[in-house]
Amino acid sequence: MPAQALQLDVAPTLAMSVRETEHRERLSELVREKYSFVWRNLRRLGVSHAEVDDAVQEVFLTTGRRLPEIRPGAESAFLFRACEFVALRFRRRFARRREVGDDELVRSVDPRATPEQRAVQSEAREALQQILDSMPDEYRSVFVLFEMEQLSTAEIATTLDLPPGTVSSRIFRARRFFERAVERQGKR
Repeated sequence: MPAQALQLDVAPTLAMSVRETEHRERLSELVREKYSFVWRNLRRLGVSHAEVDDAVQEVFLTTGRRLPEIRPGAESAFLFRACEFVALRFRRRFARRREVGDDELVRSVDPRATPEQRAVQSEAREALQQILDSMPDEYRSVFVLFEMEQLSTAEIATTLDLPPGTVSSRIFRARRFFERAVERQGKR
């Protein structure tokens, strides 16, 4: 679902207060600016491709309800924490259903890539997702933010409300977990 589908641009009416109008504008701006950030991180946090659009909507609905509590400048941190919470709920729901996802069917295809290149890319994405799915949540969060979103240790500490030393040790452990998982997959 593209970000445009979530846009909340509604013409202000006389009945809407200035506060309601500002609230809608702030939320619309967040959706436009942070949609891909939320989508990417929900996928990386283990939400299946088939359910990621619903999860994105849930994150932004939660954000809309809590928007007055979110201080300007802390929106990304709030959104990532909301992604963690929503992803956990979606993963639990998926685990209870014990369904097999059809992620391979909905992968985007690079038209310039050869079939062999697409197969290798698809296998690599699937292997990465399997490792991320098996990684403990506290490691996965810092790993995704550090390695994939390229946030600094200080930014991660602020986002996750953790001491910088804890973030550093989790990054170290997450990398070690990742390396061992890659080694195990290579032995198959």
